[in-house]
Amino acid sequence: MARPPGSLPLLALWLTACAPKPGEGPVRLGTDADGDGVTAAADCDDQDATSTVRAEDADCDGVLTPHDCDDADAGRGATQQDQDCDGVPTAQDCDDADPEVGAGDCDTGAPPLPDPLISSTLGAMPLVPAGSFVMGCVPGRDDVDGIACTGTEEVPTREVVLTHAFWVMEREVDQGSWGDLGFANPSAHVSDDRPVEYLTWWEMLAGANAASEAEGLDPCYELTGCTADALGEGRTCTGVRVTAPGGHPVDCGGYRLPTEAEWEWAARGGGQHAYAGSDDGSAVAWHSGNADKRTHPGCDPARARNGHGLCDMSGNVWERVWDLHGPYPSTSTATDPQGSTTGVNRGCRGGAYSYAVSYARVATRARLPPEDAHADLGFRLVRTAFPP
Repeated sequence: MARPPGSLPLLALWLTACAPKPGEGPVRLGTDADGDGVTAAADCDDQDATSTVRAEDADCDGVLTPHDCDDADAGRGATQQDQDCDGVPTAQDCDDADPEVGAGDCDTGAPPLPDPLISSTLGAMPLVPAGSFVMGCVPGRDDVDGIACTGTEEVPTREVVLTHAFWVMEREVDQGSWGDLGFANPSAHVSDDRPVEYLTWWEMLAGANAASEAEGLDPCYELTGCTADALGEGRTCTGVRVTAPGGHPVDCGGYRLPTEAEWEWAARGGGQHAYAGSDDGSAVAWHSGNADKRTHPGCDPARARNGHGLCDMSGNVWERVWDLHGPYPSTSTATDPQGSTTGVNRGCRGGAYSYAVSYARVATRARLPPEDAHADLGFRLVRTAFPP
């Protein structure tokens, strides 16, 4: 109820009445030390006239009983700051009307983000996000060093949507990592820190499976009709099945070869360069003009990384991809494409130390039979980054 203008609250009137008059001594209040009219036994703080009283605030936490989550527990707060009285303040509670939902249970509508970098059996693997891009040779972006987009297998272009993030080896699989998996080293340019080469496409799939098994992951590939050759000694097979439900490699949990679209998206590094990280091929790639007829150690500081922190996506050795090679379709868009449905050759990307710099352009495409093995042909592996 509103007070009449100029009136005083009852407590103020009472204190005024009890105040000592001029010439009188102090009024003795006995067991009411703060003079608020409440005895010490009933007062939450008998040294503070503004404190609450036990009849209205049993736990003396300053919150009156109707607004206290638990008036027998001074550790529980007020309903104004914690409406569902679950111990989580309103500002930090995902649903302050439901005591079963706390601060760590928020559903923002987006899945948790995967780790931006993982350390694997095969070394560091930065995360490449999901996204979309124009795949193929775009005039003004990819037609450099004497190469025109028209009349090549790099057109027609199309917008590609990749619905998943994935981790990518920062370097090509090197000879040391291949040896750590227990396989023979067939490479012509022998050094633990250089790319392993002279492997068939089939051996690369088997190596991916071995890396998965080494980390307790499900292998992505079931190989059939394989020769008895040891890995690194020319093994070939006649068939492969992707073990993921639905048969799409992006649904695998283990290591695998990238699809051709994944490879190009990763190589572009979030930019619009003709080469993986630059419009100057020699800044990022080992090619026939600067490589001295040999491979080079992965992530050599003499060559720059791309925007995702990946090395040698342009140059050093060609990199095998999963896809069957075929002409780009004329469709304007594609979601998670995995190549042609016909043919026998498998795709290769990125150029090599033995080829002119123009072959190291991100848009360049090449193909080889899966049983072929060469001294300028290697691979790198990826893993789909499922939400944790």
